[in-house]
Amino acid sequence: MEVYIGAIMQFPYQFNRVLLGWEHCNGQVLPVRNHEALFSLIGFQFGGDGRDHFALPDLRPKDEHGNPIHLNTGDMYNGKPYIPYYIATEGLYPQFD
Repeated sequence: MEVYIGAIMQFPYQFNRVLLGWEHCNGQVLPVRNHEALFSLIGFQFGGDGRDHFALPDLRPKDEHGNPIHLNTGDMYNGKPYIPYYIATEGLYPQFD
């Protein structure tokens, strides 16, 4: 299955590492030079300086103060197992009409 760069999916795997071609949606900052295609799609709307670095969306659950709640895959949260979000950094570049 081919995915589009920038696609966001959940994976229920309990690996210590991120899947090849994917990054956690934890708001981390990435260098533009290593992820030009992804940057061209999401820009710096989630943070970064918009020139050399950009941030990924932070889709972790937050507490009442907006701070991320640190959960592991499968931990119970709001009555359901927590499954983290990932964003595709490799794949097909979406074509728009």
